This record gives sequence, structure tokens and C-alpha cells, in this order.
Amino acid sequence: MKRILCILCATLLLFGNIAHATDYKYFTSGDIYNDAAIDGSSITKLGTNYYATDEHGYLYKSKLFSHWSPITSAPAGCRLISNRRWDMDRFFVYVPGTLYVTYDGEIFHNIESFAQDAVVRYTCGLYTSMQKAENGFLLRYSFDGEIWFDFPKPLTNSALWVMRVNDENIILNDLATVDGVCQVVLSKSAPQSCLYYSGLVYEFGNDSFIDNPTYTGAELVYADKTLQNHFLYVYRTDLGSTYKYEIVRVTESRALKNASAVIASKALELYIENDTLCFAQNGESTNLINVGDQFWHQVSDDIAFPLLRSAHDLSFGQFFDAGYSKNYYLQNGKNYNIETDGVEVNLHGSFLAFDSAPQIVNGRTMVPLRAIAEALGCVISYNAQSQQIQIDKDGFTLYMTIGSQVAHKYWPDGVSAEIILDAAPIIAKGRTLVPLRFISENLNISTSWDSAYMTANLN
Repeated sequence: MKRILCILCATLLLFGNIAHATDYKYFTSGDIYNDAAIDGSSITKLGTNYYATDEHGYLYKSKLFSHWSPITSAPAGCRLISNRRWDMDRFFVYVPGTLYVTYDGEIFHNIESFAQDAVVRYTCGLYTSMQKAENGFLLRYSFDGEIWFDFPKPLTNSALWVMRVNDENIILNDLATVDGVCQVVLSKSAPQSCLYYSGLVYEFGNDSFIDNPTYTGAELVYADKTLQNHFLYVYRTDLGSTYKYEIVRVTESRALKNASAVIASKALELYIENDTLCFAQNGESTNLINVGDQFWHQVSDDIAFPLLRSAHDLSFGQFFDAGYSKNYYLQNGKNYNIETDGVEVNLHGSFLAFDSAPQIVNGRTMVPLRAIAEALGCVISYNAQSQQIQIDKDGFTLYMTIGSQVAHKYWPDGVSAEIILDAAPIIAKGRTLVPLRFISENLNISTSWDSAYMTANLN
């Protein structure tokens, strides 16, 4: 059966594969080069050396991360631009107005000139530059960083969302041109040809694109090549107060590798790097991680978001992160050891993303109130003075009070009952946690517990 899925949305920020914190060697910026902070987001490898720029725009190299040596021949004030996963024989550095390439890390060749204020970057298989002009913004693009093409139409804003759907085609999504918003397909076989669409739909079965602006199915919000011959696709469906994300991994031949789904609040952001996904809110992790299989894993707070936010899988079994401070982590080996020390909740086959991790309290699974209520389609209200929680759904009303094991349930016909809870609602880290079994079963949803995977299944 054909799966027709709509491409409408934006590419997301990237972050990297994870492992448990004990797998990391720890060292500080003092071990790297005086007090200069190496930009962890720029690290790449060429030959046997690693290269990175610091906060002042100087380029350094290192073999073991223990000592970084300055590259005196590199242009001053540069920023390293690299497709870390595929370009193993070169990397680019950019200074305002000029792009350089190096094949040995020592000799730099001027390969392209830009306006002084142009922004040059690499995203999902495409190098782009954007510069301000009198009639809007001028876009240039390149598949290899060396041969550049001018986009034929001025843009009315500089937003640029890139998705690589396969080795041949790259999509510029929601592109605001002088003629209106559109999607543009760029093909490596005809790099100067721009195919415009008003509502682009991708057909898995035919491996082709069709123009269908009336299609209202799930939207494709991310697509990129993650491993050799493997692609990652993230589809999003609007469920009202939440989104359902379906994570699909396929081979180049379109054979389904594996798939998983998660339901998340619209307040949560999805971060992706390579084949790993994580949800976060306001810069804080939800602890929910997917690392390339069908399961979502709850990991501990101390390694979740601070580590993942700027981490990079360098594709050679080493894993580097600069975090938000001058702290660095290095992992050796390609086997990622995920420690699932949290509780997962699966609703009708989709995992739930929470803004605070579920926990076991006195043998009972406690989950964040708002997230579980949104996922179950409930309306909730909270009286801060009385600390009373009200949950409404389909004419039923549940009343619970923080710290109390007494709850009340009201039916649509006016009948009410007092219910004794086996665990009272609590407040932990600023979040209200409620007993999962009581909430689900009183909304006519059965609950089962899978101890092997620390997962509560709701059906």
C-alpha cells in the first residue's frame, strides 16, 4: 500500500548519538589550549588529525584531543564548515567574503568569493550562502562546496529549510520567493534546474514527487541521509494539543528498516543528529532518547540534554561534545551503551514525551500530569490555593489533591464516588506527578507493566 506523506515543514537543529556518562573521558578546555574554548560544533577529521576553530576564529589541530596546535597558515578569523559524515578528504573554512578549501589541513585554496555579509553554511547535503540585497535576499547553493549556482529568484526572507530525501534530490522547503511561498526540488544530475511546487507530496512506493496541494496527511518535518544507504524520515501529525511523531528509517531501496512513534506536547522541540532524536523544552531535556531502534529510552538528567545539545558523531567511533561550558567529553568505541534508568509510557503503540521524567514512587508509576492529560485528550485545571487537580474528559470529572490519597469521580449522570488512591499526587522539580494507573483506568484505558523495558503500556 502506498504511503503518501506531505513535505511542508522545517529542518531541525542537530545533536548527536549518546552513551552513558561513565563511557566518557572527561577533560577541560585548560587541557586543550590555554584558555581558548574550542568550538565543539566545528570539529571535523582529516587524515589522522582532528580540526576545530576556537572562539576567536583561529584554526587548531589535534591527534588525541590532549593538545591542540595552531594552524598558522589558516586564514585568521575563520569558521570551519564541513560535512563531517561524508567529506573525509577535505574541509572548508570561511572568512567574511571568502571560502577556502584544504586537502591537507595546511594549504588553503581560495575557491569562491561572496559578499562580506553573506552567511555560508552546510545543512543536510547542501552548502548555501545567503546575502541581503535591495530587493530581498540572494541565495546561492552548492552540492560539493566548490561549484556554486545562483538561485534564480530573490527571496523575501532569509529562512531556509533544507531536507535531503535521497542521494539525488534535496528540497528547499517553505521558500519565500517574490512569487509566493513554495517548495523547490534541487537535483544533483541537473543542479541548475529548480522545480517549483505549491504542495509537495512524496510517494514511497514510486520513489517520486507529485504536486498535490489538497493533501492533508502527516507532514514530513525532517529527512536526511544518516548512514551509508540509510535515510531518516520524521513525520508529524497534528492531534490537537499534541503532535504525533513517526520515526521511519529506510534503506536506499526504500525497504523499511524500523519505525517508532512518540506523542509530544506542542511546547516540546525535537532535536536530531545523525540517527538520534531527543525532545527538549526551554533548553532542558525531557530525557526521552531514540538511538536508532524501535524504542524510546529515558536517560538520566545529567547526561541527557547538556551533553546532546552540541554533540557530534564523527563517524569514526569517537564522540565529542563541548556542551554549554568549557567542559569536554570523548567516547571511544562504536557501541553506544544506553542506560534506561527512567520509566517509559507507551500509548496505543506511541511513546509519550514528558517535560519531566516519570518515576517510581513506593512501587507506583508517577507521571507528569499535563503531559498524560494532553495525550489522553483531557482538559485539566489546577487550584494553586487548595492544590486541587480537576480532570475532565467525555463528561467524566476526576478530582485529586496534592498529598492526598482521597480522590472523587463524577459521572455524566451526576453519580459520584470517593476513591482511595494507592499513591497520592506529588510535586517534584516543579512538576505535578500523578499515579498513572489511577488516571488511565478511570478513563477506561487498561494499563499493563513491562518490567523488562520499564514500560507502562496503555491500551
